[in-house]
Amino acid sequence: MSSKTNKKCCRDKCSLRNCSIRNLFYQYLFNYPSTRSTGSDNVNGSNSLTESAGSDNVSENNCPKCGCIKLYDEWCEICEHAFFKSNFQNWTSGNEIIDNFIRDTQLLATTKFNYLEWIPYSSLNVIELIGRGGFGEVHSAMWIDGPRTKWNTEKKGWERYSNVKVAIKKIVDTNMEDFTELFKELKAHLMSNNQVVGRFNVLRAYGITYNPETKKYMMVMTLADDGDLSDYLQKHFSTLTYIKQIEILYDIAIGLTQIHKSGLIHRDLHCRNVMCQGIKDRSLGRGEEYRFVIGDLGHATLPIKDIDANKVFGVLPYIAPEILGKKQYTQAADVYSFGILMWEILTGLKAFGEFAHDSSLINRVYSGSRPEIPSNTPKLYADLMKKCWCKDIKERPSAHELYMTIGTWLNQCLYVPNSKIAKELKKCDELRSRVQQQELYPNNFPYSTTHDVSELLESIKYELPEMPDLEIPESLNN
Repeated sequence: MSSKTNKKCCRDKCSLRNCSIRNLFYQYLFNYPSTRSTGSDNVNGSNSLTESAGSDNVSENNCPKCGCIKLYDEWCEICEHAFFKSNFQNWTSGNEIIDNFIRDTQLLATTKFNYLEWIPYSSLNVIELIGRGGFGEVHSAMWIDGPRTKWNTEKKGWERYSNVKVAIKKIVDTNMEDFTELFKELKAHLMSNNQVVGRFNVLRAYGITYNPETKKYMMVMTLADDGDLSDYLQKHFSTLTYIKQIEILYDIAIGLTQIHKSGLIHRDLHCRNVMCQGIKDRSLGRGEEYRFVIGDLGHATLPIKDIDANKVFGVLPYIAPEILGKKQYTQAADVYSFGILMWEILTGLKAFGEFAHDSSLINRVYSGSRPEIPSNTPKLYADLMKKCWCKDIKERPSAHELYMTIGTWLNQCLYVPNSKIAKELKKCDELRSRVQQQELYPNNFPYSTTHDVSELLESIKYELPEMPDLEIPESLNN
């Protein structure tokens, strides 16, 4: 076979694998756990993944080892999957179901961001409790080895970014036999980070570890050690310009687009689930010091029509009116939550903060009440926010439309300072008074945490007027 023919064959193989990988990924994730044996006999808990160096480079876009076209960054699926498979015998979690889950994510990985590793607990140190709630506990830690993130062009292989601060999340309902909740959240993060939308704005899941003292398996994730969006607004709102607000919204829109492109619905998007990360290397042209990523995908799911519509949970001001009316969850419900985030970023306040989170607020939202928009709000901002709030889900924009619209605003503001958008935002910045807004909207109630509001809805179901049936589209991409 000629060199030219061989290259074409490699390209065809890569193209075929790229087209089918998403379907394979879905088929695997939602028909798990697997009970097949992988034949691994090693039980030492090590994770000595050997990076492989290739032969002479074929071209800048070809894998240095097999010559196949690299489909993402420096990632060659064929070679990387072979590297992972050759290393299976060198590690084990001690549980066959966990092992199979991790190995299958590695064999289906399409980028350096959407696979898991087994992370021995001994490779984590400086472990400190940083959060506790109904979901479980979160600890911060230092991962000594760190993830494989940097491509070494000289060695033609991946290098690890060592001593990385990570979050370790323990799920309350996880035990040695049932990993449903653990796998569910990890699946959602992997599926979301399988989608490339310019950059990644969903927290990355690195892998799974096991605490021998508590006898619990836990997920290891990116640590957002600068708090959440609520913390950020409390600290920085007094100096927040409209351009900066748009930068924040752009980050969130990217993350939501990743989630929706994967086919998922977040179902619990609110200020506390948007995490803040400090930026060491700023992108050219952007003056931000932080980026904002979406986390806590524990409630994320595919838009399955037979999902229990009576199971409603979340932070009440963020729950879409159709969900309060016992309709099915769709991606449009996340867009409604995005609209509430827009208002909170705009005002620095908690939506419906002056009301108790009870049946009265449910009736208020269901009947069409929305947070009051300050009079000096830029028209384009107010118009988009109101579209997100629309009671008819068909009138709400998609996450991708939010991403494109807000991205256009941001580009105009950063690179075309004399544009109509840039001038409007600058004028509105000069007009508004944040002190007056704080006095106009007193906050009498703290942020509520995510909780099941099904019983509350059940107690007032006869008070809600009938909402017309809205068609749930078969494909949310159309």
